[in-house]
Amino acid sequence: MNSTSELEHSAASSTPPSWGFLRDGAGILPASNLADPLRGSNLGPTDLLVREAVQNSLDERRVDSDGPVRIRFERRVLTGSDKQRLVDALDLPVLADRQRHFRAAHNWFGNADAVLGGIADPGVSLPVLAVSDFNTSGLGGHWNRRRSRRDRFFNLVLSIGGSLKWEDEEEEDADAVRTLGSYGYGKMVFALNSEIRVVVYHSTFPSDPHTEGTRCRAMATAFLPQHTIENADYAGQAYYGVDSPEPANPRKPLVNRDAHAWARRLGLPRRSASEPGTTVMVPAAGATMQEIIESCDRWWWPRMQHRDRNRQVEFEFVEDGEVLAGGRPRSRPELSPFIDWASC
Repeated sequence: MNSTSELEHSAASSTPPSWGFLRDGAGILPASNLADPLRGSNLGPTDLLVREAVQNSLDERRVDSDGPVRIRFERRVLTGSDKQRLVDALDLPVLADRQRHFRAAHNWFGNADAVLGGIADPGVSLPVLAVSDFNTSGLGGHWNRRRSRRDRFFNLVLSIGGSLKWEDEEEEDADAVRTLGSYGYGKMVFALNSEIRVVVYHSTFPSDPHTEGTRCRAMATAFLPQHTIENADYAGQAYYGVDSPEPANPRKPLVNRDAHAWARRLGLPRRSASEPGTTVMVPAAGATMQEIIESCDRWWWPRMQHRDRNRQVEFEFVEDGEVLAGGRPRSRPELSPFIDWASC
């Protein structure tokens, strides 16, 4: 039975999730420096997010399915019990308590001190952006190592600064080389768009030997300033998940039943085992929905207009439960001449 219930009734973990913080040390790049390549770009955070997130999804289109990749941008502004539910699910007060130890981070943390300062106040609004893709492969493979391009979860969520192009060990044909731009420093666009530098991942995918029977994973990451607590130095990278015995990976993702239950607490869309794909949530998101719509039109109109349905991308925009009109690049005066020319 391929359904959400199959995933939800698999064994639950006996260990509750929590934040784990990566110790500083030789070869560890401080979290506040990881986005330096992005901050040198002439593009703003919203354009970087739209370009990178959409390319992520297009790179992982399902090869066993026809039709376009579909991407939904959903923005909500949380207050009251809705905000409190998300704050509790992410245990954000732990990050707020830690901020007094943070060192200067070259403006990386921006307005985060103020946002974390009011994180426990249900009267202070908290905008949240979720980017969900459909007709894609999801984040399968090994969760804790990069052995091939199939290790999508590790490449996107846990790996830092991986190679942009590398050869799949398990394949010999020319298609084995894939562009993994979003799996290097580019994935920092998500943190760059969160004022508190927190990102949540929830993904379903087909089970294979590399996933060890797992069909769903969920985890959060944070990229904080360096800090010291009781003579212990921390690089700033933090991971919200279940305790892991691996020193290099202080937390591992929630899986199956636990992952789905946590995703529901966060208000993320439900997914079944027959609907692989990924949702990335950005708490304290800075982008407005109008900015996102305009950016999608600007950067992705060729794919939106592509003659081959299998190479198209479709967008849906939702704000506080209301579906917004969008994805109409031809109606934009600054784009229509280029679209008309390309159609000739």
